[in-house]
Amino acid sequence: MKILAIDIGYHNMGLVLAECGNGPQIDIEYIKKVSLEDYKYIYSNDIVDLIPLFVDEHKEIFDKAERILIERQPPVGFNNIEILLHYMFKDKVKLISPVSMHTHFGMRHLNYDERKERTVSLAEKFTDIDIPYERKHDIADAVCMLLYYNFKISVHFFDQFKYSPKV
Repeated sequence: MKILAIDIGYHNMGLVLAECGNGPQIDIEYIKKVSLEDYKYIYSNDIVDLIPLFVDEHKEIFDKAERILIERQPPVGFNNIEILLHYMFKDKVKLISPVSMHTHFGMRHLNYDERKERTVSLAEKFTDIDIPYERKHDIADAVCMLLYYNFKISVHFFDQFKYSPKV
């Protein structure tokens, strides 16, 4: 199943498309960091105009995706971007709670900067990608959403509690 994960941001929106659901590994096919600033002044500077322009430019990626993961935004975050993307692709969208993802990866106790470092290290450890951007954590957050969701759809519920001896 092809899944697109979106780490929402205005200047640093992370897009990662990957093949998931075939076991513990994910196969990343596409990564890109996007700035909505690139779409300003075409119609207006309003998010309601920028998001459709962004989606049109990446139509092929959105069309390939069978599921779209969007990071749920905090009350003072980019709710407008989350809501517009959710509305445009509501049949494909699964909102991902960052708290659930952080708990899954055991980083709930970390502060913001430590979580960003951890997501980059997790993304590099569990995939074979080299993130080609200076600000890596936007792509790494999207990769971690994919890893988290892939675990949820690939691992049987009871296997999460299976005993495995420490070696």
